[in-house]
Amino acid sequence: MKTIDKLIIIFTNLFLLIVAVWAITVPITLSKSFYLYEFEKNNTVEESGYSQTELDNIANTIIRFLADKTNDMQVVIDDTPVFSNQAIYHMQDVKDLYVNGSKIALICLFLLFLSILYIILNYHRLKHLIFKYSAFTIAIILLICFAFAVYAFVDFDSAFTFFHRVIFPDEQKFNDAFFSYVSNYPELPGVNNLMLTTILDVKLFMDAGIIIGCFVVFIELLWLAILYVLKRKIPNLN
Repeated sequence: MKTIDKLIIIFTNLFLLIVAVWAITVPITLSKSFYLYEFEKNNTVEESGYSQTELDNIANTIIRFLADKTNDMQVVIDDTPVFSNQAIYHMQDVKDLYVNGSKIALICLFLLFLSILYIILNYHRLKHLIFKYSAFTIAIILLICFAFAVYAFVDFDSAFTFFHRVIFPDEQKFNDAFFSYVSNYPELPGVNNLMLTTILDVKLFMDAGIIIGCFVVFIELLWLAILYVLKRKIPNLN
């Protein structure tokens, strides 16, 4: 029973991690103000050649696409598609990952509720294990986050490639995630294969990563602080 209790405590913290990542990723990816802020910060109007109004429309389309409110991410301006076929195929993979990730996060939220309920109901037996194994799990999580942050700071391109290799193990999907002047697919005249990465600049992803990382660290440390207070102030809930 003790082994099962330890595993439940460890998985409770892992469920919390997944829910925390999901809870901050969704608002960022569906936030029009975030996109518009990044467009202004990265001088996207000048870099892309599109006006602020056109970028506003593009941001709306991306948000609706990721929110699964439309199956078409293409935007046509002056009779020319904004995104290449390669960009569309890649963003479809991103959308699938986003939608499926949200489903997994909701399952983890339910399991988190059940595991916390189990811990509360069995607090008398688990009180000596909760903080110890939660601190152990959180320490590993934070260590991994810190190591990846240092890796990205030292060599962001390599970290970016590694991250995509993990989430897109299929070779075609992995190749579609990286863009060059020449598309992997036939394109209409005038379509710029680099427009997706021009509009969604790498700095946008760096800022999103920093926000997500800081939020996750905050939630993990807050959870650990709550457990510590409970350990000190409420030695027995039964």
